[in-house]
Amino acid sequence: MHRAKRSRSVLIAVATLGFVTSGLGAMAAAVPAGASTPFQPAGYDFPLTDAKSHQVSLTVKVPKITCKKSDKAGDVINTSITGTTGGAAFDAAGVLVSMSCTGTTASYSAFGIVDNSTRTPTVTVQAGDVLSIAVIVSTTFETASFGDSNSGQGSYVDGTGFDASLGSVDVQGGSGSGHFPKFAPVTFNQVRLDNKPFSRDDPVAFDQQDSGGTTQISAGPVNPKGTSFVDTYITNT
Repeated sequence: MHRAKRSRSVLIAVATLGFVTSGLGAMAAAVPAGASTPFQPAGYDFPLTDAKSHQVSLTVKVPKITCKKSDKAGDVINTSITGTTGGAAFDAAGVLVSMSCTGTTASYSAFGIVDNSTRTPTVTVQAGDVLSIAVIVSTTFETASFGDSNSGQGSYVDGTGFDASLGSVDVQGGSGSGHFPKFAPVTFNQVRLDNKPFSRDDPVAFDQQDSGGTTQISAGPVNPKGTSFVDTYITNT
């Protein structure tokens, strides 16, 4: 496992799933021009190098965020698989947890998305809720599902499938620029790729940095079992 900066091609996944999708588009629109947070999440990517079915699964506890009036953009927890269709068009499936602020009031929600655009209804969640997430993709089928062990709520959505090339588990603060709320450490547990510890597939760690290279969110090391890591808020520039 090693660290590197995300390329623009990788960022398409987060842009599409996190902020271009209609449910979070308003969050991006609220960001003031000229702020310094780039479109770079913090977490792990892992390559998917063959055409078989792939599954990314994990549990994550929704962290508490602290909202200030200066926080104009929210935070997103992302679990996704991306790739291309037979016509080489980009495609993605994933589950996102949105954490946003209205003034100093925090709100939390989750939804799944497949075929790069078809999504489940948004489910309201709370800080402290534990979500079980699974994303499955093959060339003929894809699904994104999640369940909230605290409330018993959950949802899933199925799609048509694509050639998977990348899995991602990460947190992003902001929508490309602007202040975002501070959050408690996010622990991703039982992170598995194809029912095996995800560390076996040479994941690459990324920190979220501002345009000056200052780390805003840090992706911690994978635990000895190869199934857990922590994303930590560092600073908001």
